[in-house]
Amino acid sequence: MRKTNIAVLLLFVLLGGCFQIVYAQPQQPIRLELELDLTDEPYEVESLGADGLILYRFRDENKLASDAPYEFIRYDTALQEVWNKTYRMGREYQLIGWDYHNDSIYFLYEQFGIKEPYQLIKLDKLTGDTTVTNIRKVLPIQLTSFESVGKAIIFAGYVNGRSTVILYNREDGKQRVLPNFYEEQSEIMEVVVDDEAEEFHVTIVNKQPREPFTMTLRTFNADGVLTHEQDLALPEELNILYGRAAGETRGHSVVAGTFSDKRSDYSRGIFVADVDEFGEINYQTYAYADLDNFFNYMKSKRRQRVKRRIERRRIKGRKARFSYRLLVQDIIEKDDYFVLVGEAFYPVYRYYGGSGVASRGASNSSSTYFDGYRYTHAVVMAFNAEGKVLWNNSFEIEGIQSLTLQEFVEVHVNRDRIVLLYLYDGEIRSKVIREDTMEEGKFFDPIEVKFGQEVVQRNENDVSILERWYADYFFAAGVQDIRRLNTRGADQNRRVFYVNKIVYP
Repeated sequence: MRKTNIAVLLLFVLLGGCFQIVYAQPQQPIRLELELDLTDEPYEVESLGADGLILYRFRDENKLASDAPYEFIRYDTALQEVWNKTYRMGREYQLIGWDYHNDSIYFLYEQFGIKEPYQLIKLDKLTGDTTVTNIRKVLPIQLTSFESVGKAIIFAGYVNGRSTVILYNREDGKQRVLPNFYEEQSEIMEVVVDDEAEEFHVTIVNKQPREPFTMTLRTFNADGVLTHEQDLALPEELNILYGRAAGETRGHSVVAGTFSDKRSDYSRGIFVADVDEFGEINYQTYAYADLDNFFNYMKSKRRQRVKRRIERRRIKGRKARFSYRLLVQDIIEKDDYFVLVGEAFYPVYRYYGGSGVASRGASNSSSTYFDGYRYTHAVVMAFNAEGKVLWNNSFEIEGIQSLTLQEFVEVHVNRDRIVLLYLYDGEIRSKVIREDTMEEGKFFDPIEVKFGQEVVQRNENDVSILERWYADYFFAAGVQDIRRLNTRGADQNRRVFYVNKIVYP
């Protein structure tokens, strides 16, 4: 009888663990494959939400020609092709922005270093019919944001190092440089469009010399008229480094980001501010050392050492200070609270020595090269509209290094859990968080191939992406070298561009 009970108990535990893993695992119901030659450029992929995906690339058939066909393919959510269009353009043009707005897909191109006009390509969602418009450059802007609002297009970026926003009217072709910008030492944090209200919000961080860093929220209508402006200032000893607006709830604006206690690119913690309808600001600041689960990304022994260090300094009446570079994502609103996710990174440099031998006193020279940003972990924090932290956690990121700062970790909020996930080396790596409890272990789910008799020989990591698609769906895309195990067939090895549809149940 006792043996039976033990066996039943063991079976129950094992099944419970399996159910938990299945519950957390992603499903990959559909895979699209497009075969590539060794010299073919891979596709870029962008989400059209519930309207599918758009794939695009230069199809460089004749490298000696002065122009080349640019290929656009739209797929529906079942990854079935809707249309395939090409447009020939000069090789000197580079894609610098894209947007999907009012059933039209926009691609913006420019010739770098030349005062030639932009080329704006508009594709109809249903037919793929193409319209091309040349847009004169009124200012030599270094573009960071390209968005559509109403009948206008927003160009946001920097002119001579000063933040600038330009509005282009698609109907009459007129352009307007918006007021209240063109400031030294200011950075554009984000440009967010509200399609229903036909307005857009611009978040600016002002970093004036010898003054505390501040944050400004501005709202414009589709004609470029300033309808709202709000300055957000923390105490003089704190400087805002990065900020995001989380939206508006019951007349209150919620803003969150990172701060430093001195003029540094390294943040000391996270702030959350509540701005009421009268402009009154209530804020909370949370140093990294005060977030109880912030160091969960570390291995157990290292985490315990850090926590002991924090406690020793606390007993002595001193604060433990930790500095991080943190890339803050868009803030997610869920039910009656908000979720902030940031990705910690640091710059990586390579050092190359000269031909001389320094130890012998010969001439020696060396050079330093920037080699990209190495990502270490993701931080997730939930807070309410009053700025109170409800829970926090962190998630280790392994292997990712990029020459540009971009978001790699995706967030899936569903029922009582949050899944953090990213793609690396052909695997979907994820962890599940239930409020302040992180489930043990990290899940490694390989990108599924099309046929069971195949194995992936190589993943081209520099072109692999995993992004949110629509509802509970994500997509993973990239290039793989695939080998068929059955040696009887003809084409046993192939290079493919794939798109896998992913869903968390």
